[in-house]
Amino acid sequence: LTEDQVAITRMVHEVRYARKITHENVIRIHDFVSFGKTYAMSMEYFASTPLTRKIRRGRKLPKQEALRMVRDILRGVAVAHGAGIVHRDLKPANILVNDEGVLKIVDFGLAAAMSHTNSRVTKTGHLVGTPTYMAPEQVRGLQIDQRTDLYALGVIMYEMFAGVPPYVADNPMGVLYQHLEGNKVLPSEHNPDVSADLEAVILKAMSVDPEARYRTAEEMLVVVESLMLREAA
Repeated sequence: LTEDQVAITRMVHEVRYARKITHENVIRIHDFVSFGKTYAMSMEYFASTPLTRKIRRGRKLPKQEALRMVRDILRGVAVAHGAGIVHRDLKPANILVNDEGVLKIVDFGLAAAMSHTNSRVTKTGHLVGTPTYMAPEQVRGLQIDQRTDLYALGVIMYEMFAGVPPYVADNPMGVLYQHLEGNKVLPSEHNPDVSADLEAVILKAMSVDPEARYRTAEEMLVVVESLMLREAA
């Protein structure tokens, strides 16, 4: 991208636009800076570790801790969506948690910079997204919207509660194909402690058809907060 002046100009504009996202669950973007032909974003410093450290394969998170994280992710995502920015690459590596349990989403600045490019690939042919968490419409190169992020969150929830990702293959293309098919082992088969209500939330968020998912982060947040109360009882 750095060799494309139009792309750089757009990135400067969009990253500065992303600074409007101010929420306790989103890493704050400060500015877009350049050093000769090198470009960078300055952003809030947050002493933390990525969620990947907490959900290493085979390790399930305690139910209430995981639900609190899902709630906080939805709160941050809702604010970004309200600003017209879809993350496109929501995954555990982009979700940071500190020792006090405060959670922040990172990389919305990059999402803003990519907001006017093709939904799946850049000019150089690179996928926008990570296969394990990529929604079917991203795989197909179709139009994306806020429901694309909710699908990724459904995959993250599956991994949190089941202890494994929903789709695994020997290569990325195999994983992408499975997203299109949507044939997964139920989370409760990996973890009997997953209730029917919790499983229903995960499966709805992970619907292959975007129309069958939650329409907005706010809608899913209401469901998750209600679920937290029922699961705590």
